[in-house]
Amino acid sequence: MMTMDVVRIKPGERGKQHLPFTEVCCYMKVAGKEMEFELEPNGMVQLFEPNGRPYSFPITSGEAGIYNDEEGYYYCPDTGKAA
Repeated sequence: MMTMDVVRIKPGERGKQHLPFTEVCCYMKVAGKEMEFELEPNGMVQLFEPNGRPYSFPITSGEAGIYNDEEGYYYCPDTGKAA
């Protein structure tokens, strides 16, 4: 079985990852792209352009490939590039 390294993040923290090919990411034309993001206190994710400006509107954490567990912690894939 293959395992993936993950990083625990909490609301207010930023990270950088390759976005998944979810319906929302495909619609926004960011699927497969590496982007900086911030996990908001409400569990939504704000993506950022390379110049630091917000990209569009916040999306759900699941659509951004960030998941939470039963204890309320959020996790994203570890790309080795902390923001």
